[in-house]
Amino acid sequence: MINKRYHVSGIFSLAVEGRDNLEAKETAERILRCSGINGSVVEISEVRMDEHTQNHYPGPSGPER
Repeated sequence: MINKRYHVSGIFSLAVEGRDNLEAKETAERILRCSGINGSVVEISEVRMDEHTQNHYPGPSGPER
């Protein structure tokens, strides 16, 4: 069987570290680019320390998946 090519798109969330919002944005863009993903950063939000220690996945169905 011959493999076919597919275009797959979606909404992705990355957790990155940085000194500020700009560095976090640049890090996320670099990860996407190096992974072959043509993506755009839409929102950047700082994670509070209490959120950092939890198993946190901010998705449409809530923090637990």
